[in-house]
Amino acid sequence: MTVRRRALVFLGGMGVGYALAVTRWPLGLPTVCAFKLMTGRPCPTCGMTHACCALVHGEWWRALQYHVAVVPLAMVVVAVTGVLLMEVVTGRPLLGKLWEKTWRVVLAVTVAAVTAGWVTNWMNAG
Repeated sequence: MTVRRRALVFLGGMGVGYALAVTRWPLGLPTVCAFKLMTGRPCPTCGMTHACCALVHGEWWRALQYHVAVVPLAMVVVAVTGVLLMEVVTGRPLLGKLWEKTWRVVLAVTVAAVTAGWVTNWMNAG
């Protein structure tokens, strides 16, 4: 698969996710979180779907109330989208090289944000 084709496939998948968030359709679905169904408590990522939908609609405060990890996640999504668009334009592989340089920072920030959101959601649940 060429670099351009791979980038377009990824962008297409991201576009589907964005379209779902814009429609708010996922919010009408019942919970599918096995952890929450078994324990009654939120898992580390519980609230992310709601947070993404709120963020796409410009409801920043509401998004943060659902899960604080939505902000770093949104920053990564925007950055990856930009890099993928550059791959489409240039035809050169860029995402892999960028990931090699930044994965430790991205992983540390992601773990910290998801943990902070989990602790907050756990305390608010009850």
